[in-house]
Amino acid sequence: YHRPGPVRELQAYWEPISTQQNEYTVRWSLPEMPNGRLLHHIVECWDTQASQDVCKNTVVKYPATEIRLKLKSSIIRFSVWAATSAGKSSSSVSFVASGEK
Repeated sequence: YHRPGPVRELQAYWEPISTQQNEYTVRWSLPEMPNGRLLHHIVECWDTQASQDVCKNTVVKYPATEIRLKLKSSIIRFSVWAATSAGKSSSSVSFVASGEK
């Protein structure tokens, strides 16, 4: 079994909810080569200022390709991996969303 290919067209949008918090909408397209039956996508939200994943173990069930997250406003690098029973894609796709418009 091969692991799935990377997801495509990852984008993140955000709207301020308060001075401290943003609501992020993270969207992507399914991998060109799923290499099997996709089960879910794994989302990481790396807060570049705090140097930590602020949405630990967030999983989006296949076939959904979008998630909304309320997070502390910061500069966040969103990464997404596709996953099948063989494991997650070897490379993630990342998109950096800075809190300022």
